[in-house]
Amino acid sequence: MSRLSLRPRVLTAALVAFAILCCLAPPPAGAQAVSGTILGFVKDSTGAVVPGATVTLVNTGTGYSRSVVTDASGEYTAPLIPTGTYSVSAELTGFKKASKTNVLLGVDQKVRMDLALELGAMTEVVEIQAETPLLQTASSELGATIVEEQIRTLPLNGRNFVSLTRTVPGILRGQPGGNIDGAGSLAWRASASFSANGQRTRDNNYMLDGVDNNETWLQTVVIFPSVDALQEFKLQTSTYSAEFGRSLGGVVNLQLKSGTNDYHGSVFAFNRNDSFDANNWFNNRAGRKKADLSQNQFGATFGGPIIKDKTFFFADYQGLRITSGQTYLSTVPSLAMRQGNFSELNRVIYDPLTGQPFPGNTIPESRWDPASRNIMQQLCRLCRARHNLHYAESRIMPRPVFRPASVTVARV
Repeated sequence: MSRLSLRPRVLTAALVAFAILCCLAPPPAGAQAVSGTILGFVKDSTGAVVPGATVTLVNTGTGYSRSVVTDASGEYTAPLIPTGTYSVSAELTGFKKASKTNVLLGVDQKVRMDLALELGAMTEVVEIQAETPLLQTASSELGATIVEEQIRTLPLNGRNFVSLTRTVPGILRGQPGGNIDGAGSLAWRASASFSANGQRTRDNNYMLDGVDNNETWLQTVVIFPSVDALQEFKLQTSTYSAEFGRSLGGVVNLQLKSGTNDYHGSVFAFNRNDSFDANNWFNNRAGRKKADLSQNQFGATFGGPIIKDKTFFFADYQGLRITSGQTYLSTVPSLAMRQGNFSELNRVIYDPLTGQPFPGNTIPESRWDPASRNIMQQLCRLCRARHNLHYAESRIMPRPVFRPASVTVARV
């Protein structure tokens, strides 16, 4: 048998083996903290537990459903279910069907929902409107969930979701403008710094739909989603689960919106410009006009069904366009310093050749380097005498800085 005739058989066998391995491989592990858990007890009117009852949970937005059966203790647990609004019902032969609606399940939440069955026919239904409990009894973690209504209605300068973390007890703003803040001189991103219960600002953990969202160099956020694209986010500050073992600070888990059986979307545009700004003190002191500023944030979101009750889509876009003039405060040498006279300084300048101080703290022109003389003449402008306070000069860049940024998120 020739080698050419063996090749198709070997290729076929390899493909079959690969297909078998794919079928036998375990399912991929779900991402951390992108779902929640609903649990509780089913009891009768006397308070006795009801084993063997069927509990059905239905997501009212997407039609997703799951059924579980209570154990011998009358307890049920439905873990790893998508976040959203659910209706929870329990039924057993000889009892009326009990149902609770408007059960809100957030990201990484454990919601306890107990049900009581009354004697009667299964065709009868006892429906109760669920209320959000004021005390979390299913978990010892400390933190809070920022829901969509808060994200949408609270004012946010720059539309930065990190600002909302300061609505949670124990959270303080980090040092503004520092590089570790994520918005310093080495970074173009928005501020992502906060301290949870006194921990370092770099010890926080950011996740986006359960996936690591940490920028490792400056300890900030990689993707800043539009606040219109957020369903909610959960901030855990203490005694959280061992699955969040990355750091000692707060754990911020962002949950993006998902499509539902109904089409929904939004359009937004925000503008800020120098017409509403006052000039700063340094520009006024230097007799300069205020710098140009034009900042525009705009975008849209849209989501809906692809196949009803099965497949959905959601997408969003946010654009940021900033054109701004920059004002700097520079330190330049005085006229005496340009002539080599540093007597204005209280530090002694030594001659590197002799090791002795220059007389009068003055460096002779014969000792000047030609390159430094040219730099002095070309780059260092002399301040006006009336503005020569600590040799400071206020100047505005001749050309405004244009900083574009865009974020696009899509999910199916």
